[in-house]
Amino acid sequence: MFTQRIASVFHAGRLPLWASVAALLLGMHAGVAGQGALVGILEGRAALLRTVGKFELAEGVALREADIVETAPAGFVQIELADGVRIGLGENSRLMLAPPGTTLRARLLQGWMKLTPGADKVAPGEFATPRLNIGALAGTAVVSADPAQYALFVESGTLAITERGSAAPRPAKAGDFLAGRTGATLTLTARPMPDFLERLPRPFRDALPARAAKFRDRPTTARALGDVGYDEVAPWLVADDAARAPLHDAWRPRLNDKAFRDAVLAHVTQHPEWRPIVLPPKKPEVKARPADRPRPSPAAAPKAADTPPEPAVAPAPAPAPASAATPPVAKASAPS
Repeated sequence: MFTQRIASVFHAGRLPLWASVAALLLGMHAGVAGQGALVGILEGRAALLRTVGKFELAEGVALREADIVETAPAGFVQIELADGVRIGLGENSRLMLAPPGTTLRARLLQGWMKLTPGADKVAPGEFATPRLNIGALAGTAVVSADPAQYALFVESGTLAITERGSAAPRPAKAGDFLAGRTGATLTLTARPMPDFLERLPRPFRDALPARAAKFRDRPTTARALGDVGYDEVAPWLVADDAARAPLHDAWRPRLNDKAFRDAVLAHVTQHPEWRPIVLPPKKPEVKARPADRPRPSPAAAPKAADTPPEPAVAPAPAPAPASAATPPVAKASAPS
């Protein structure tokens, strides 16, 4: 069913395959360093997690590679990228801007996300979600991801989606709605389910303006809230391999904090890639082989003058020779 619907989109000319592939390849070179991410709109509260600490977000705060943004209950934040792409996060959501060395632009771990492209152009790069990667963004899409279920709604325009375990992107068009429970196959329908629309965050219901230009020349400084505890970053450390792999190097400096290190050690079975760091293997003791043992130097050998002389032994006397004057002994004769 899903395959047939996707094929019809190709034939309708909604999104040529070459356009999807080209956009994705461009995204491989986009990099997050040039994204110029800023917080354009903030409602309620949201936090920023970095290896150096936890910060309270505010409108105008500039974001960096591998930054983690988390919204509180009833919170909403709009992240605006330099090319005009806007990432909206609903309440209780977790998102990471792509770390160095990846082709992604951002990754949603859980919650609500709304993607809006810049004006009149296809956004390069991919946006990862728990079930699908979204690329060739030429329309607005809304994602809802929680431990029990997943849903993607293409509100307008077109985009490309890549399912986990698949290398080929597939196009999707306005009105497409994919949903399914965790572990089940996603089902494609022509309109979103009523419960999805009921749960849709209020800020997602209307198109919000871009406001990053207001802060480009005078970004806001985020207020420091202290160190990041293990429990705050644990949802990322125990996520699937694709989500947590970039954190291995980025968060390694936090092991200098004893409390953080002890917590990683206590949960090391949930992220075994940390085991060699917190429990480095002992180096085996190398024993010298007999041939490798050092020989005593000549100077260590006892000198001849220091060796006590052996006691002299007198030679045994030689046997005396038989005398010629000694008459032979007569043999006794038998009696007659």
